[in-house]
Amino acid sequence: MFNAGAGTVHNGGDVEALYSSFTEQLMRLPYNTRIFPGKDCIVSNLKFTLAREPGNAAAAALLPTVASTTRQRPS
Repeated sequence: MFNAGAGTVHNGGDVEALYSSFTEQLMRLPYNTRIFPGKDCIVSNLKFTLAREPGNAAAAALLPTVASTTRQRPS
């Protein structure tokens, strides 16, 4: 459902509230519910991942692929 990330809490957000949004709200929806995300942050999420986990081979391999299919730049 989310591409390489699921929200931020670094600017004063609450990790528990974010988690409960998934466990208490989204996960209770019927299986056939269609959810349309408002934006796609996969490139910036992968960059964030690689800044914290430089050896993450899966993120490093995915970044150029998704960057070429989105309007976001890989570097």
